[in-house]
Amino acid sequence: MRVVLNQLKIIFFLLLANKKIGNLFNNNFNVSGVLRGKSKIRITGKNNTITIREGSLKNIRIGIDGDDNTIFIDEGTKIGALEIIVQNSGSQVMIGKSTEIGGAKIICCEFKDQVSIGNYNLIADDVEFWSCDGHSVYQNGVRINKSKPIFISDHVWIGRNVKILKGVSLLENTVVGMGSLVTARPYPAHSIIAGFPAKVIKEGITWSVERT
Repeated sequence: MRVVLNQLKIIFFLLLANKKIGNLFNNNFNVSGVLRGKSKIRITGKNNTITIREGSLKNIRIGIDGDDNTIFIDEGTKIGALEIIVQNSGSQVMIGKSTEIGGAKIICCEFKDQVSIGNYNLIADDVEFWSCDGHSVYQNGVRINKSKPIFISDHVWIGRNVKILKGVSLLENTVVGMGSLVTARPYPAHSIIAGFPAKVIKEGITWSVERT
């Protein structure tokens, strides 16, 4: 246990020091961004790859229990708080360039789960992405709730306290209203969706971070 804790301290120190770590303890690190605030990385497993490029990176917590997982955060991101939880093997979490996150949680708990968030997105506080249900549900002895990937395209605005469930795909210029529960159903590009569960309430829109 002491050896493991020492290894984690070394990883954390190197991340804060803005180092390209390379292979360390059978996992791969390529970190050019400086993690600030209460950032922490914990890994139990091997052949995991974490790539974090330069950006404004605060309070990033990554926990991996498994092998062959990939975490990628592209350049220019602005992150106030982000927790990534991976509890199996072969999963991918991708966050595109210049995406802003106020506070989010990403949960991947099954084999080869995937959460992909594109470029130039705006994600508010208390947003959760669940590519899995967390536990199994069976009908006549057959499991009926397997995990499904989540795909968020470019230039999507997700409001505060939104929950995005497995199988969701949001296309470009989608706006998600505050407090919505987004489930796996078709949503067109250039639309506003909101509700519990979310439904389309307006189409043919675009959005901008400008307030004028």
